[in-house]
Amino acid sequence: MKSSTVPLLSAAMTLVAAHIASSQVAPEPPAAEGRAATTTRAWQEDIRFVGDELPRRHPDLFHTITEQQWTDAVESLIERTPELDDARLYMELIRLVALAGDSHTSVGRPPASIALNQLPVVPAWFDDGIYIVAATAEHTELLGARILAVGTTPIDDAMHRLAGFVAHENDSTLRNAAPQYLRIINALHSAGLCDSDDMASIRAQLADGTTKTVTLTPHPSDAPWKSLPELDPGKTPISLTRRNAHYWFRDIPEHHAIYLAYNQCAEAPDLPMEKFVDALDRAINKLNPDKLIIDLRNNGGGNSAILRPLILYLADHPALNDPDRLFVLIGRRTFSSAQMNALELDQQTNATLVGEPTGGKPNHFGEVRSFTLPNSGILIQHSTKFWKRIDGDPPSTMPDIAVPVLASDYFAGIDRALDIILERPVPGR
Repeated sequence: MKSSTVPLLSAAMTLVAAHIASSQVAPEPPAAEGRAATTTRAWQEDIRFVGDELPRRHPDLFHTITEQQWTDAVESLIERTPELDDARLYMELIRLVALAGDSHTSVGRPPASIALNQLPVVPAWFDDGIYIVAATAEHTELLGARILAVGTTPIDDAMHRLAGFVAHENDSTLRNAAPQYLRIINALHSAGLCDSDDMASIRAQLADGTTKTVTLTPHPSDAPWKSLPELDPGKTPISLTRRNAHYWFRDIPEHHAIYLAYNQCAEAPDLPMEKFVDALDRAINKLNPDKLIIDLRNNGGGNSAILRPLILYLADHPALNDPDRLFVLIGRRTFSSAQMNALELDQQTNATLVGEPTGGKPNHFGEVRSFTLPNSGILIQHSTKFWKRIDGDPPSTMPDIAVPVLASDYFAGIDRALDIILERPVPGR
């Protein structure tokens, strides 16, 4: 079998349509049912509760920060509480918990009484910049624009400031999750990127090459949206279809390949994994494909044991268990149990990994539980176990063949990582 510490070979990619649907790397707890903590004392009690409970419940909260740093941050926020409104305090609570440096330890959604103001655009982080991939009808001129600055702050510096809100262990998770905070005006205000919670300005290079500074205000809840790419029927990449299905496969006859999407680490209600593997085996015996491609790029985790029947099947397959025939697509949203599955495929089969470094870290905290803050009802989710899966401490499971995440590919509807696999010759064929 291949080594689990394969070096990065060249530059990497995956389509990032997932940013439009969700920039979370793992399912969030439901919104808090209680009312917001509307008094200074109530907020101070909640912050103190987090300060005391998180170190007690987490297996090692101080693996990246010291206990003194945590205590200082808690006390500083308690001291600043009278100066901040509920929305700003909620954002600061997110920033406090993110100090843990654990992607599974984070703050749940706010109660309904805390309204966060969002910009009328959706940004996504590509290797060649941060671009707007969706906008309300009022701002369609910004579709496809590259963001150059937030207010007077260059975009690279702005994202560095916003990184403090993201519970992350590597750059892949940061790139996946940070754009959501670029949308939230309250986060921009907390990060010193605008002067109020009601508006923010961005400077952008429009799709026609011109540069424009635009002041944006929160969008109405019923505002119509438009998103890119706009593709002709039949030209949507296979990887962007059926993304809500647990797992499925399809023949790509023109390339003598089978594409298999594994989107959720959970049993499909109508098709257990063992029966799915039986169906795949029948298709392989009938079609005799040159390649089997397993796509984990849209999988945020669940139960890593679900994929075990498929991994065992592939490890014992005499023809497909070959680096020129078995491929696994990975990326920034390959997280938690899906990352564990990517690592297992890398270690237990001869698969070639293609795409981006995973959002999940090979050795990581997990097994999430949560507790509720006494006044606001906000949920705090946290890890309860450390998973040691590999020697050393690499930040991600790395691809053997890496492909850059380019805005030009995304807007053209090109899945470069999949195309590289499909066009790769099979020796002896």
